[in-house]
Amino acid sequence: VTQSGSTIKLAVQKVGSDWHGGLINTLDKFSIRYGYFEIRCKVPRGAGMFVAPLWMMPQNPVYGGWPLSGEIDILEYIGTDQEFTNGYSTLHWRDFGTGLDDAKSVAADTPNDLSLAFHTWGCLWEKNTAGVVSFTLSLDGTPYGTITQSEWDKVPSGALGSPFDQPFFFLINNTVGGDWAGQPVDADN
Repeated sequence: VTQSGSTIKLAVQKVGSDWHGGLINTLDKFSIRYGYFEIRCKVPRGAGMFVAPLWMMPQNPVYGGWPLSGEIDILEYIGTDQEFTNGYSTLHWRDFGTGLDDAKSVAADTPNDLSLAFHTWGCLWEKNTAGVVSFTLSLDGTPYGTITQSEWDKVPSGALGSPFDQPFFFLINNTVGGDWAGQPVDADN
């Protein structure tokens, strides 16, 4: 991880046969519950690149370990030739009816290669006067999807909107490999 002015770069490097990426988080430094936040970033393109430039985890997982207390992915991006025009936003939680992990994703499907320029990815996380929690996701100021609490299971012991009713902290990372992204071809990717 390097910083130059207001630009942060998360480099990827191969150490032996393992790939390592950069990670920054605000755990115990900054967390937020509701509001608007965004990241302006340029994502890498290449086989094996799995980037989560902005995602969130609960500051205090009051409902239990993952995914009981939720996860908020503002942007997930896969740099493969089949995916380089798509950015994904996903909420993760536990489906208490089935007992399984569950998720809801919305995609910013564009005709353009997202790795060619900087883009602004935004999230408006709000609770309205009726107590309904929702997430509206945007790319360069244009909303591409909304996820509302009617789409996830409330924690049985939690308040309306749970598990997304607690403060979450931010993570920024660049990862290589895995089932979704595949393995990198070489260090140049």
